[in-house]
Amino acid sequence: RCSFRIGRGVGKGECGTHHGDAAVLRHHLAGEKRVILASASSGGPAISLALMQPDIAGSNKLAGWINICGVLHGSPVIDRFLPWPRSLVLRTLALFEGWSLPELLSFSRARSQQRFARFSAPPQTVILNYIGIPFSGQVSDEGKFFYRLLRREGPNDGLTLVTDALAPGYTIMALGSDHFIREDPDIDLKTAALLPVMLQLIEEPPTTRASDSAARR
Repeated sequence: RCSFRIGRGVGKGECGTHHGDAAVLRHHLAGEKRVILASASSGGPAISLALMQPDIAGSNKLAGWINICGVLHGSPVIDRFLPWPRSLVLRTLALFEGWSLPELLSFSRARSQQRFARFSAPPQTVILNYIGIPFSGQVSDEGKFFYRLLRREGPNDGLTLVTDALAPGYTIMALGSDHFIREDPDIDLKTAALLPVMLQLIEEPPTTRASDSAARR
């Protein structure tokens, strides 16, 4: 059996931070162990950008990616506040939180969909999505405002549309959890349980994974 190194994706956006993620990935992929990536929320787009680099995407050391509530196609919330004078809200938020305004704006759905359209999953890499699917009465205090804003656009996790959080691969649905899954008191146990699932998928023969994928489609 193989040994693995777990790498956590922490990138924030398209404005330069993904270059740092790519450098970190190259460092880990240069080692002897195969690598499983884990990213959450804004880390998802950064990892997908890094995986667009040919040398990273082509590495046989890249065994898997666990995508936890990734805002891969951005958040329509950002688009809602782009026009003036609503954009003042985003500027104030960025200033108050210490975020880069260009990075925050890069999570608009319009820009994110363009960006993610270029993504192609490396064939040797197993992708496992973990997404929150809350009912209205289960949304955390942190997500309630955004959940109401997005309700008319379709099922959402309190920050992004559920379907927009999916990378091509396998999916585990966290029923009752929203985007802000850290509010779940059992989140550490739940996320730890993803690793054995990922390892089992990785150890499956590629032909088995391909037939499973075709069945899901």
